[in-house]
Amino acid sequence: MTPFFTGKTAENGEISMPSFPCYVQAGKLKSKDVIGRSQLFSTADLRKLKQKLDQKQLYRAIS
Repeated sequence: MTPFFTGKTAENGEISMPSFPCYVQAGKLKSKDVIGRSQLFSTADLRKLKQKLDQKQLYRAIS
């Protein structure tokens, strides 16, 4: 597990920066650590979120 700051995490997970705080606020993505006012996020958690989002998009495309 490699922790990243928000910008780098969003970039690696191909999630837009404007939607990133929405996922955090909704509890779909939780920070692993906080340094000052910055949050660190796990790449493993990001992959799980990305898989769930991809599955929803695939389901919508099939339906």
